[in-house]
Amino acid sequence: MDDKNDDKYNLPPAGRADLVKMYVESLRARMEPEHFDLLLQALHGFNEAMENGGEGSFDLDTDAEALPEEVTRELADVVTMVGTGSMDHRIVEMPGPNGEKGWAVVSAEVADDPDGLRQLQEKLHRTLKERLPPKEPGPTDTAG
Repeated sequence: MDDKNDDKYNLPPAGRADLVKMYVESLRARMEPEHFDLLLQALHGFNEAMENGGEGSFDLDTDAEALPEEVTRELADVVTMVGTGSMDHRIVEMPGPNGEKGWAVVSAEVADDPDGLRQLQEKLHRTLKERLPPKEPGPTDTAG
């Protein structure tokens, strides 16, 4: 990736910008250039959504159906830094109610507490079941 792309991405507001900028610059050195560019696109889209009251969606310049896991995790890290102004968090794997892959951003204290993680997962599952429509049953496997 070249530096001309830096000008088109507005990273987070003042007060937390130095922390985020330092972290993003460290990612530039560690990530594959294509992944880093996707991350910058996602951060730009996130920033635009926040400027519009926290709602909206955005497209990324990729043919992939999903973001690479590295990009997803780093995006969660950066967005959490923007929200908290701190790097005192961890991303933990937290499968969804149907076993689908997922993560949660938690404090270091919660990340080290298996009971706390279990309670958080149970609460998340209850919330998702309340908010999401029931999943259509798929074809059944009739092995015989």
